[in-house]
Amino acid sequence: MRVLLENGRAELVWREYNAFTHGPQEAQQYLEFARGDICVPDVFAPYIFRTDTSPRVNGTLHEALSKADFLIVEACSFSRLVCGMYEFQQNYFSENFIRRGGVDFLNWWRDVTQRNPDVHLSAEELVAKRGDDLRPHEEEIIRTLRFEEQSDEAFREAVHDLVESAGVPVMLVSHFSFDDQDNAISALRARNRRLVEETAAETGSAFFDPSPWLAEYGREAALKNQGRDLYHYSPEFDAVIADRLMDAIGNWPAAESKRAAAG
Repeated sequence: MRVLLENGRAELVWREYNAFTHGPQEAQQYLEFARGDICVPDVFAPYIFRTDTSPRVNGTLHEALSKADFLIVEACSFSRLVCGMYEFQQNYFSENFIRRGGVDFLNWWRDVTQRNPDVHLSAEELVAKRGDDLRPHEEEIIRTLRFEEQSDEAFREAVHDLVESAGVPVMLVSHFSFDDQDNAISALRARNRRLVEETAAETGSAFFDPSPWLAEYGREAALKNQGRDLYHYSPEFDAVIADRLMDAIGNWPAAESKRAAAG
């Protein structure tokens, strides 16, 4: 998106925050917040929006959403980090809760992410050790946070729910893959690509997979740190994938029909 804005191919109409979502439930939460259907407590904002307080939604955003011809949603993760009714973004939570908590939080965090049935014991131990320093919402997180790895069916159902609630055509974007080797990361991304493509077909959504262009560009040039960063594009490849995404939108019949109706 940064590249599209810089070269004038996209226009920014509202920017009180710029958070990223990875799974369908996170995207659903983001959409509901932007519509004003739900509120996010300020104390949870660092783990959802990477902001100190929750953004203030106003009429400008509502108007922009009402005029949207389509939505583009990246659905690249099967994992969920849930506290009560809220979906936390795992990178933001790690940065703003785990790292700030320090070494005392690591045993508890390992038990959470490994879904240890005795996680309540490490939670009690952490609360007892750091209780005087913990704010109420931090103790709530420690006691109630849960980590989930979704089944194929749960992931598929969540994408269906998101597409249904969108109210406009949706383009679903899978995680990129950089090889077809027999390893855990490649297998997980192949599973993601398959499920996103299948669910796109089931819901009548468009499907965009960045992988072919990454392979064409070359892993070392396409990914940060000469290909060693398995999660982020290089600045140069950002521009390439932005062009390919715009081409896909231009060739998308649903988007074209919306533009024609508007014109």
